[in-house]
Amino acid sequence: MTSPNTSHSHDTSQGRRHRRSASSAHHGPRPEWQESKSKEPARRGRRRFGLLLTAVALGVFVWFLPVLVTHTGLLNWIVARATGDLKGSATVKSASLGWFSPVRVSGIQVRDTQGNVVVDVPELAGDTPLAKLALNWKRPGTFTLTQPTVRVVLRGDGSNVEDLIANYLTGPSGEPVAVGLNVIDATIQVQDASGGTPWTIEKFNLALATSNQKDGPMTLAASGLMPEGATAGKFDVKLATGPESRAQLQAEGLPMGRL
Repeated sequence: MTSPNTSHSHDTSQGRRHRRSASSAHHGPRPEWQESKSKEPARRGRRRFGLLLTAVALGVFVWFLPVLVTHTGLLNWIVARATGDLKGSATVKSASLGWFSPVRVSGIQVRDTQGNVVVDVPELAGDTPLAKLALNWKRPGTFTLTQPTVRVVLRGDGSNVEDLIANYLTGPSGEPVAVGLNVIDATIQVQDASGGTPWTIEKFNLALATSNQKDGPMTLAASGLMPEGATAGKFDVKLATGPESRAQLQAEGLPMGRL
């Protein structure tokens, strides 16, 4: 004979199992849109992390880009692209580049189409940080060339220097740039292609300043020594264009035909 309590307990257990089965049957598996919605925060997190990682990698690459340029073949590739209009070639031995330091370049050589060295510059130094140059290329500051050597060959119809920069003389002038150029203690070796006596300008100094305004002022000052026998002649030239144009030439002990 079954106890009433036992029967009641059995019925209760069956009722619970029935309710759980009914609940499971009622809800069934979770819809796909709910599954997708639950995964969306994780996807957004991964996407943000990927973007952050890409930004960091790009920042590191940009930061070290000057170092990569100076220690790889990119340096002379950039020089070749920048001087593509030269009727010749330009090469650089080394450079010091940093976003927050001025540009310094050593061992610059410019050759004509026959491979002859026309310009030899031991050092070129700027006074504007590279980052500022990149942001405002129309005001690159002042560049100083120290003890360069220029080899000029004169002909009846021009010179090797004119041949070298012919495209710059006849091509479009482009946008004006405010730049300064200082040349310190240059040597200019001049030779006549017809076989005349070569001569030299020593201690040649130049200071040139231009404006980034159309038809803006330009100033130029140049001086040098020209050895002639026992004594050295000298010259001093000053030139300014713009609202207050002026020109001045002072020479002492020089054959005027060489100026």
